[in-house]
This record gives sequence, structure tokens and C-alpha cells, in this order.
Amino acid sequence: MKMKSPLAAFSAFAAMALAIGLPNASLAQNEAPAFKSADEIIKQIRVEGRVSFEQKSLPFKFDSTDLANEDAYRQLVEIAKALQSPELKDARFMIEGHTCDLGTDDYNLDLSKRRAAAIQALLKKADVSETRIETNGFGESKPAVPNGSDENRAKNRRVEVKKLP
Repeated sequence: MKMKSPLAAFSAFAAMALAIGLPNASLAQNEAPAFKSADEIIKQIRVEGRVSFEQKSLPFKFDSTDLANEDAYRQLVEIAKALQSPELKDARFMIEGHTCDLGTDDYNLDLSKRRAAAIQALLKKADVSETRIETNGFGESKPAVPNGSDENRAKNRRVEVKKLP
């Protein structure tokens, strides 16, 4: 059986994004500073061992595991391209979900786990092997910054991709 190339897998994922109504999800570049290209993702993983996507760069619909908009799918396509790159194609990763402190601890923990699993499922559709990706959610227990303002809470609502040893 012939394996799909990363480009073919990327194209299949882009076609899926287009099929659900996201025009140009495969090729358009987002001008927002929060957007990270596949090359930027690879570089950050190489240097830091992880990359973080705040709510503004990988947004979910409110109280949901559904990605919020076209930009979120564009970012996910870049994540898939990075994970399928020659440099990372054999690495394993942990997808971590995080929330801010609004809501109960139990609810936030569950939501963070469901969001991490949603990213894993979408990456699987982009032909990133699910055996390469583990998931976990931490709710509000590991804030990136103190939850003292709306701006900081937004930073804490994030998904992180960490390279496993």
C-alpha cells in the first residue's frame, strides 16, 4: 500500500476545510500577528520543545469544541503541515488544552480535555497519525499568566503542542 505524501495529506485536509465552507482555507495567509506559519511552528518546537496557540490564534466557538472561524482552520492546516514536515514527521506530541478561571474547576477541566481531543481528531483528518498524538487537559490549573484581567484570561484559553521525548 502506497503512503500519502504530506502534501497529499495537506491537500485532503484543505479539501475537507473547503467542503465545510471555509474558502481558501488551504493557502491564504492570515495577517493577524497571532498566526503562526508551519515554519514558525517548527522553529519554536525545535527551540522550546513546544508551541502555544492562544484563543486569538486558534479560536474555538464559545463553550464549544468547534473551531470558531476560517482563521482557526488556517492555523490548524499550518500545524498539520509542521507535524508532517521532514523535521518532525517521526516525532510524537502532546496536545494540551487550557482554560481561564471563569467557570467551575470540573467544567474547565472537561472543556480543556475535549478541546485537545478535538484538535487531535482534526489533525487525524489531515493524516497526522493519532499514534503520534496524545491529549490532555489542564483546565485552569496551569495559567500562562495571572487571570487578573480579560486580556490575561484570553491568553490562558489556549492549546499547546509539546514534543514528547
